[in-house]
Amino acid sequence: MKILLAGVVVAALIGGVWRLTSESPSEGAPEEGTPKHLVLVAVDSSGHEHDGVIQGGPAIGLRGHQGSAYSFDRPGSWVQVPPDPGLNPGRRDFVFSAWVNLKHAPRPAQTYDIIRKGLGGTPGGEFKLEILSGERVKCSTKDSRGRDRAINSPFRHIADGRWHHVGCARTGSGWSTILDGLVTTKQVDLGTISNTMAVSIGSKYGLEDVPDGRVDEVALFIDAGPRGKPSSTSAKARVRIDQLRQTEPEGLWHLDEQPIGSPSE
Repeated sequence: MKILLAGVVVAALIGGVWRLTSESPSEGAPEEGTPKHLVLVAVDSSGHEHDGVIQGGPAIGLRGHQGSAYSFDRPGSWVQVPPDPGLNPGRRDFVFSAWVNLKHAPRPAQTYDIIRKGLGGTPGGEFKLEILSGERVKCSTKDSRGRDRAINSPFRHIADGRWHHVGCARTGSGWSTILDGLVTTKQVDLGTISNTMAVSIGSKYGLEDVPDGRVDEVALFIDAGPRGKPSSTSAKARVRIDQLRQTEPEGLWHLDEQPIGSPSE
């Protein structure tokens, strides 16, 4: 478990960087009543130091797919990973994914946000992974020119109290959903995807779309090639996704933190 001492300032949703200062917390700081000298951090195990601030009191230390997991059932709970240029795929291939264990499917017209970076109107674009009411994975993205694309996975009963792997990927001109190893792809025309928003894990920036269940092993892989150049389109989507997942991740959040004073499972 990682603990930050007094003087933590949480980066605002748009812009900003991670700093240890004596300033007052900005938008997105822990709710009133949280001890200001103790801020739990969702540690980034990739080595790139994209540690996330645990916001709004999600349940932590729950049994996970590997190690422990978080539950974001409590409204307003999420993990805020401060913005960093390294978290932007630009024109390159990328994959983002998580393991989820859901109690119930979303209600009609409801979605569960698992991972997102940006909102619909964010300059520079966005990418997000959601679970739909029909127990489908939805992957959405928008590029810097405002072109938005989305794809839904086929139905699979995933709100069954078991662990399921869900994700999204851009592989050349392919945009894909990932659901327990099943890759569904369509051809898209997308340019640069890059914004100054934080990465949100576990809800829509703590505002809504809270998943009913547990989330574990969140990962972001981005092709290591030059940021200004598109990745190769020669590989099939499934093969390319497997290749990316064998590289060093840009961000890897095991969500293995434990409650203060509680033993590990």
